[in-house]
Amino acid sequence: MDQDGHNLGTRAGALERGRPDQIASGHGGPPLAIEIKGLRKIYAGGRRMRPMEALKGIDLEVPRGSVFGLLGPNG
Repeated sequence: MDQDGHNLGTRAGALERGRPDQIASGHGGPPLAIEIKGLRKIYAGGRRMRPMEALKGIDLEVPRGSVFGLLGPNG
């Protein structure tokens, strides 16, 4: 039993084996860790500058359990 009095069984604290996306979907979780659709970023213009569109409708899907890194021009 845990500190709240719940019976945890023999597998208490043990990790499930399998792919993280399959484990998540088996527990009702989404298969994607990150999902972005149509992301845009527009910087406002100034006195002599026009507005600048930095991102133009980016779509991104990162599956659960993936290792993912995103670097920009400044590293």
